[in-house]
Amino acid sequence: MWYFYSIFNHGNKSKYTTVVGVGRLPEANELIKQGSMTGTVIQDPSDYANAVYSIGTNIVSGQNPLNGTNYKFDETGNAVRIPYKEYSKQS
Repeated sequence: MWYFYSIFNHGNKSKYTTVVGVGRLPEANELIKQGSMTGTVIQDPSDYANAVYSIGTNIVSGQNPLNGTNYKFDETGNAVRIPYKEYSKQS
């Protein structure tokens, strides 16, 4: 990604390409502030931990895995999707 960034988003404005990342690294935050990157997303580890704990507790207790949660299974019926949190100049 950084190589792609360095070719297209320096100097020549006609070669600007929207660049986004995943993970919200500190370097990405700075590139977003400079206008070289459009945005990034992060999946908060505490959101994952809460989901694993809640679903795991239900399973161990013999209950429906999603009992008492706001989680929903995806279209496969096997996974719970945890939403990304967006970070961009506008957020």
